[in-house]
Amino acid sequence: MAFLNPLYLWALLGLAVPLVIHLWSRKEGRTIKIGSIQFLKESDPKQASSVKLNEIWLLLLRLLALAVLVLIIAGPVLKRDGSSNALTYLVEPSLLHHEEMRRILDTLGSGVDVRLLAKDFPAYSEEEIYEQEIPDYWQLATEMDELNSDSIAVFTAGYIAGIKGKRPETGTNINWIQIIPDETVDVPIAAIRKGNEIEVISVSGDHTRLDVKREITPLNSAEMNINEGGDSIVIDHRGKKSFIPLRTADTLRIGLFNDDELEDQTRYLRSSFRAISGYLRIPVKFRDISSEDINNEEDLLVWISKDPPKETASPVLLWRPDSLAQSLIEQGNRNDVHFLTRYLNSENIVEEHLPEQLLDILGINKDFETEIIKYDLRVMPLEEILPLTGSMDGKVDVSDTRDISKYLWMLLGILLIVERGLSVYRKQ
Repeated sequence: MAFLNPLYLWALLGLAVPLVIHLWSRKEGRTIKIGSIQFLKESDPKQASSVKLNEIWLLLLRLLALAVLVLIIAGPVLKRDGSSNALTYLVEPSLLHHEEMRRILDTLGSGVDVRLLAKDFPAYSEEEIYEQEIPDYWQLATEMDELNSDSIAVFTAGYIAGIKGKRPETGTNINWIQIIPDETVDVPIAAIRKGNEIEVISVSGDHTRLDVKREITPLNSAEMNINEGGDSIVIDHRGKKSFIPLRTADTLRIGLFNDDELEDQTRYLRSSFRAISGYLRIPVKFRDISSEDINNEEDLLVWISKDPPKETASPVLLWRPDSLAQSLIEQGNRNDVHFLTRYLNSENIVEEHLPEQLLDILGINKDFETEIIKYDLRVMPLEEILPLTGSMDGKVDVSDTRDISKYLWMLLGILLIVERGLSVYRKQ
């Protein structure tokens, strides 16, 4: 057994304190002179020895409970059964169909521990077909310490989409090897019907760039066919036929309310929504509302007033000036509540890109973002992917150990129950 925090074992010296107190309290009885002993009752020697015995058992139980508590704080671990692998290979699933990665796997031979760079690190099998999902590199890096291996070699593409959160620190001997896929993508992902035209959204790029394109095509174009249900189209894109969903662009409905002294703020917001309408090529409809005329039909309720609005199911943009805010619009405690944090003017709505911030809270075309990420082939330099390497000096290597703290907690609970029961029973 080893300890993750062996310094706390010095606390075991504290067990001498209750032992010293117990021994110190065992003093010789005092002699008291009395006139007659006829009314004194002779004590039972067996009862006296029983009290002393119970005191010893209580002392031992309390000492043992304190010792177990100290061990728990020290972080006890046990070595796992069996020897660890000398080297484990982790391969990103998206690299399995690349010729260079297949050549590397062929040279490894049999009996080598090859796993996937994915959740729980499943074993690799040539017969299986794996999903080409981009893994969360840094989350998996923190979990690599749990692998029973002396060294780990990681084959990864290093996609930007797989870098999430804070850069982790790991003490495991990990060697990251980057294989950059030599491939490009150019595919349509969605189509939006806008009157007599269809806007086709496509994604193109390679390991250095990602472009989202919008192309306007007439309904009667020979390059596309709309199905009978009108919910999908077959489009001839770059000489390839693609089957993609078709949706109809809805009118952008904005509800507006403002105090008289804040009317100029509403005017700037109207201009920004019109800019969004022109960019997206969809109509925008404004509705001036009163404090009593609130419904749930707006795509966004803009409430520029010092008084709060009534409850509504629509997303809300509220007026709340904040001199410490980092942007013109900031999210509230809910996803559908945002705050306008500063007075608008002709300068800051341009410099801080107010229309882009409004477009973000409207959530238009957000369902396309997941599709776009699937085709994001951009990669990061290897030095930007690597986790921080922590020092293992003075630390226990936990890669082949098992935590036993939960069992000691159970033992501590049993000891406390027995000690309390005995103490109450003997009134000590």
